[in-house]
Amino acid sequence: MKPCIVWDSILSLEKASKGDISQIVYMVEALAEQNIDVSLVVLNAGKANINGVKIKQVPNFGYIKQRTRTLGRIFSDLYGYGGKITARDISKFVVNRLDPIEHYDLYHVRTRNLAIELKHFQPNKPLVYTVIPQFLHTRQIKDKKLDQMAIDSADKLIALTDGWKQFILDNFDVRGREIDVVPVCVKSHEDLLEENSAINSLFDGKKVVGYFGRLQKGYGIDILIESIPEIRKHIDNILVIIAGGSVYGYKDEIEALVKKFGVSESVYFADEIPRNLVPNYLNRCDVLISFRYSDNKARYGFDQSIPIKCVEYIMQGKPIVATRDGGMEQLLGKDYPYLVEYNDRNKIVDSLVNLLKDETEAQRIGKQNKALSSRFTYEKVSKQLIEVYSKFIDKK
Repeated sequence: MKPCIVWDSILSLEKASKGDISQIVYMVEALAEQNIDVSLVVLNAGKANINGVKIKQVPNFGYIKQRTRTLGRIFSDLYGYGGKITARDISKFVVNRLDPIEHYDLYHVRTRNLAIELKHFQPNKPLVYTVIPQFLHTRQIKDKKLDQMAIDSADKLIALTDGWKQFILDNFDVRGREIDVVPVCVKSHEDLLEENSAINSLFDGKKVVGYFGRLQKGYGIDILIESIPEIRKHIDNILVIIAGGSVYGYKDEIEALVKKFGVSESVYFADEIPRNLVPNYLNRCDVLISFRYSDNKARYGFDQSIPIKCVEYIMQGKPIVATRDGGMEQLLGKDYPYLVEYNDRNKIVDSLVNLLKDETEAQRIGKQNKALSSRFTYEKVSKQLIEVYSKFIDKK
């Protein structure tokens, strides 16, 4: 079996702490662990190396060098994420240069222009499409038409969650085809790497609350910081670890907020953590948080998507305090006791204090979450993908 996964993000595979990229990296790594001869075609491989995966970089140095956020907005077809012209160049590279040598059994993509262009240049090759409609975010008719074209181009449709599947069925014509739900996957790290003594000393004797993800507005980091003085009335040895890259300089705003509330000794900025070290940090946390907020949450797919970091949280068997939305309800269940409203400061504080003080409750919730993680393991998800792929190969 030789699937070709095609990915068109300009961001380097080395930046696998980013949500979309880490999902792709984890998926191909999981397939490789099942001894699948998988190739990953990318715009920007950087120095990434994934065991067992053939990484093929599209010749595009000029594109990578010139691409900026401004160019992405002005010339979206060329320099924007998922741009049409970029997708066409990638597709030509796959169909004309790689496939005659590698003889792939199928292509698998998750952006609409790649689905359209690959099917255009190679109509006889099975195409698997993980559907993430842009129409959800923009609500523009032109995007709905392009999303429909991509769906029509695919031989097999996959959704990441039940929420995404329902949105696709409600808004698009799938021509009676079944949509398989194949979620993101996360590696189960039973054996943690040897830990840094400096990190150990930082965490020792502390009750640790962890935030892992991008540092940007709308993700509740400000609310967490503002809650620390109230939490310290009950937990005097609290440490909040904030890990992730800053977006639009938001870390500066958070650091100013830390000083304003006088909680510098209770906050540690870990910045971006190498992917292989993330489980070590998660393992040292007592409680993990995931807050998502927008005035128009439907635009960002909160009711459809499950943050991959939250899958990593439950894989470590940790209790989570999270904002209530459809995605988190899909992951944790509607009756999960620590789902909170974004602006309910009292419930946020009470939830964190309860889990930090009551070790029995924290362990109970952690075990409950760990049990939920079984459907996101490398083995489980890779076997689902192999089953999907096999249907096409068996037809040959």
